[in-house]
Amino acid sequence: MLVVTWRKKFVTNEDLALIVEKASALRKLAKTGQVISADLDVEKGYMEGADRAIARNQKRLHTAALTKKQRAKIEEQIQMNHEFRDCAQSEYCKKSPAFSEVISEIESVLRDLTAIYVGN
Repeated sequence: MLVVTWRKKFVTNEDLALIVEKASALRKLAKTGQVISADLDVEKGYMEGADRAIARNQKRLHTAALTKKQRAKIEEQIQMNHEFRDCAQSEYCKKSPAFSEVISEIESVLRDLTAIYVGN
């Protein structure tokens, strides 16, 4: 058994093996978190874009003198944007718990690493 002194603490092979294992888990979780975060950002962007389009079209409905055909077309666009926003929000809500779970797992691994460092 190899014992190394580090900051007045003995570090064993078992400690080093556990650190490598936890670091690997942390790397995998961080990559997963990055992917989910990027997906959430995309869905959030979709929702914001749909909200802007809805607001812009509603403003056009209220400020412009429109024919029935133009009004119907704008109302149809508003409806489509609402549906798109609802879809993006649904996807966001599906992915958000997964992101929270990954963050929780990352915190757990970090606590484990802290315990190794402190010596508990």
